[in-house]
Amino acid sequence: NMLNLNLEMYETTEFQFKNSLAVEQSVTLKTSYELNLSYNKEHTKCIALFNIQVGEEPLETSHLSVLLKMKGYFACDKISPADEAAIHIEAYNQLFPFAQSIIANFMTNAGLPPFLITKQKICPKEVIIE
Repeated sequence: NMLNLNLEMYETTEFQFKNSLAVEQSVTLKTSYELNLSYNKEHTKCIALFNIQVGEEPLETSHLSVLLKMKGYFACDKISPADEAAIHIEAYNQLFPFAQSIIANFMTNAGLPPFLITKQKICPKEVIIE
């Protein structure tokens, strides 16, 4: 059963950046992700809210942090509840390269070393469907 999910468009809805690093200061950055999907009544379209947070732990005192919020608009074959976890993972996989590029380009333009967020492997049983 091949799930057909097509990203029709995406947009950045919020971008926050903070840099208080001293020259030559090195940091260990952690990236966390949150992805929430909502479907139309017919289950043929969905919107993904994708939030990516980059920073040191704890985030409140991080010298370098990025918050990116994106929205992805997808068309899909009629989704059954059984397919929702797989669709969730597919939406993440399709949006991830855009998020990675936005953050990498921004970091470079901000005068920082290139930084690529790393993709997390998500298994279907980790996906919480509400």
